[in-house]
Amino acid sequence: MATCLWPDIAQAQEKKTTISVVDFYIPSEAAIAKRRDEKADDNPYYTRGHTAASLHQKLSLLPSIVSDFFGKDDRFTLVDRKSHDLVNKERELQKSEAFLDGYVVAQGQGIGASYLVSGEFDMVTNTLNLALYSVGEQTIVGTETVDLFECLFANVINKPIREPVLEGVRRLCQKPFPLLMSVVEIAEQKKDEAKTILLAAGLGRGLRKGTKLDIKTKETRSIEGGEQVYFKTIGSGTVEKVEDQNFSILKLDTGQKEVKTKLDAGVKLYCTFQL
Repeated sequence: MATCLWPDIAQAQEKKTTISVVDFYIPSEAAIAKRRDEKADDNPYYTRGHTAASLHQKLSLLPSIVSDFFGKDDRFTLVDRKSHDLVNKERELQKSEAFLDGYVVAQGQGIGASYLVSGEFDMVTNTLNLALYSVGEQTIVGTETVDLFECLFANVINKPIREPVLEGVRRLCQKPFPLLMSVVEIAEQKKDEAKTILLAAGLGRGLRKGTKLDIKTKETRSIEGGEQVYFKTIGSGTVEKVEDQNFSILKLDTGQKEVKTKLDAGVKLYCTFQL
């Protein structure tokens, strides 16, 4: 089974991260129309028959979908402000009188963000390119590419664009903001196997039906004279039902016996998004 070395982040998750979704680059309707007029067999804008207006309308949803992810994930406080001058503008705001002891003062004053998310849609590759910036470090701490060809040009009426974008944002956040979700109990079992388990995580942690998770046990090892916490993967599963903001049911795909053995022995188990 896989082993993942992480710091002990269980308590760190209680502190919310302030994040802002800045302006996305979305091609204008005129730019899409121009691309659509380029006659070529390998140009889906020309061959698929979609109007420039309908494509632009669909692409215009991208910033709100990304914002919706952070707004519904209770690890984050979403700052609703747009900025073209990404990091420098955020840092200037943090020097203003609107900041008291590092805490954000809203109500019409400047609102600060620790991280920024930007996006750019590429009409050549038909991908959404996401980037996560650390304001304090003035550096990019994560990037992710989301293929939107199927959503834009597949021969399926109204193929949703939302799910692949949300999945892309989740992948973008997985390494900078690793998330541990506690296993509460076995929900359904058969003989010596756990079939489903109850998780202390729901919509508020970004879970949706069909989300793939790994099941881990927390262990420690001595490394270079010190104790290092790591999380060992003992199984995996698929979210079967999201109960509410705080709870979900996970159907186990692997590790059914070991998960039951660990829980019966009182061992604390956690779930993480699959990388």
